[in-house]
Amino acid sequence: MPDISVTFRLRVEKAISESKFNSISKVAQTSGLSSPTLQKILRGEFDNSRGGPGVFAMQRLAEALEKPLSYFFDQSVAERNKELGSLNGTSDDHINHIPEFLEAHWRGGKLLEAFDHLVPHFDLYMPPSDEATGPKIVAAGQQTLLSRRIGDCDPLVVQRELDHLPQKTRFEIIDFHRRTMQNDTAVSNTFIDHRLKDRPVHVRAGYSRLGLFVTNKAGKNFILIHCSPIPV
Repeated sequence: MPDISVTFRLRVEKAISESKFNSISKVAQTSGLSSPTLQKILRGEFDNSRGGPGVFAMQRLAEALEKPLSYFFDQSVAERNKELGSLNGTSDDHINHIPEFLEAHWRGGKLLEAFDHLVPHFDLYMPPSDEATGPKIVAAGQQTLLSRRIGDCDPLVVQRELDHLPQKTRFEIIDFHRRTMQNDTAVSNTFIDHRLKDRPVHVRAGYSRLGLFVTNKAGKNFILIHCSPIPV
C-alpha cells in the first residue's frame, strides 16, 4: 500500500488534470497555497515524509479543486466517485421510475397515498404561492437525486441548500411547480451546474424531471417531483 503522502500527491495530480484550471499557478492562487509549495507536492518532495502542507492548506486546495478532502487520502474512493457519477449522469445504475409514477398518478386518482411504494424516489413540495421566490420542501426521498446530491434527506438541510440556489434557478423551479399545479402533470429536461453550500461537491447534471400535482386523504395539496439523470 502506498504511503499516504504518495496517495495525496497522486490524487492532487489527478484532481488538477480534471479541474477547470489551465495552469499550476492558477490552482495555487485560488487555493491560497504558494506556488513553490504546490510544485513541491507535484514533484514528490513530500513523498514518504513526516512534513508537508497543513490541514487547513489541504482543505483550501480541496475546495479549489472541487473535491472532498477525503478524496486525497482514501484508498477506497472509487465507490464515492461512482455515487457522484450517478448524480452527474455518468453512471448506468440509476433506475428510471417515471413510468411507475405516471401509472400510480393515473390509477391512484392523484392521491399521494398511491405513491407509498415509491417514497424513497420522490421529493415533496408545498404548492408555490403567488409571492413565492423559491421552492419549499416538505420531504426528500432517501434515494432521490436531490437528497443524494446534498448528502442528507433532512428537510431542514435540503431547504438550506435550496435557499442558496441562484435566484434564476429558484424561479425556474417555482415556474415548473406552477405548471405542475395548472396541468396536474409536467415534464422537462433540465441541467444544473451548482456548487453545494454545505458539501464540497460541484454537481453538473442533466436530468429528466417529472412533476405531479397530488392531494393526500386529508385534502392537502402537494407538488411531487421525481428526477432521473440523463446519462452522458
